[in-house]
Amino acid sequence: MRYDLFKIIFILAFSIPEGVYITQSAVNPPAIEQQTQLDTNAIFSPQRFYQYLLLIGVAAPDTVYYQACLETGFFKSDLFLTGNNLFGMKRPYSRETYVIGEYLGHARYNNWVESILDYKIWQDQREIQTDYLQYLKNRHYYEDPYYFWKLKALITMDTIQLHRDGS
Repeated sequence: MRYDLFKIIFILAFSIPEGVYITQSAVNPPAIEQQTQLDTNAIFSPQRFYQYLLLIGVAAPDTVYYQACLETGFFKSDLFLTGNNLFGMKRPYSRETYVIGEYLGHARYNNWVESILDYKIWQDQREIQTDYLQYLKNRHYYEDPYYFWKLKALITMDTIQLHRDGS
């Protein structure tokens, strides 16, 4: 019986047609947008991005901001500019998501706001430790072996605060 259940789950998991995703309509994530009144058509700016991180209650918003800076080359990468992906997220197969497709092997979103909302869903499904940077390191969140040290260096740079605050 246990083997049959495993076999059924395995078949179902790997027989989902390409391009079929669990989307916001199946999940009801728009509640976040309605509660916070996020403007999904807003033009991106680092300041607005940081405000949205705070507004939706992303854990460790400073660290998450620095992650996006690192992942997007300070918001200039093709993955961000074309795929609206701020975090280098991949398409998830087993959780709710805002992903609408793939671009360069990563998740693609309708807009940059949905990238934040998707990251929040990812965070909410994890047990976040107090030290978020250490949490990312322990989870092997990244593929680059130097990612942790690059992120830590960005966090200690004063220019990040200036970039984020627009000062």
